[in-house]
Amino acid sequence: IVWLHSDGFNENQVNHVIPHISTRNYLATGIRAPRANDASGHRFGWGDSEAALESAEQSILTAIDRAASQFSLHAERILIAGYQDGGTTALRMAMRHPELFAAAVSLGGGFPALRTSEIDMERLGSRRLPMLWQRSIHSPAYCEHQLIDDAELAMAAKVRLEIRQYRNEDEM
Repeated sequence: IVWLHSDGFNENQVNHVIPHISTRNYLATGIRAPRANDASGHRFGWGDSEAALESAEQSILTAIDRAASQFSLHAERILIAGYQDGGTTALRMAMRHPELFAAAVSLGGGFPALRTSEIDMERLGSRRLPMLWQRSIHSPAYCEHQLIDDAELAMAAKVRLEIRQYRNEDEM
């Protein structure tokens, strides 16, 4: 599991989140977002500039290579997931590299506004990348119309999409 934290946190968020999913049989790594949000260097954000995306992409690819060199890692079982803006970035990275990920999970993150150059629709369509979106209908960031628009874009990209909506304020 490649975990992308929410804005204002750091790569250590993985230590708090993943044990709620499973207490065994996984390998997880947290990725630090490229943009510092505070002077102390403890909080980071993802951003969507090309430089931020390239930096995030390089960190993700390096972490996967490092894990594969140290552990018996099944290449077809790598999942990328994230919370809020980290979830949006997880979806973006999965669409940029559909051959690399078994699935993408976004907890409260919106579908990314993709640049045409970011994805190869033919490669993505042939892969039929599975995605899970979890949304809280009472979240201030939730907008039903935006969710519908995002789902239509995802379906146009031929991903296999599952959406779960919760009646509370937090997708976690």
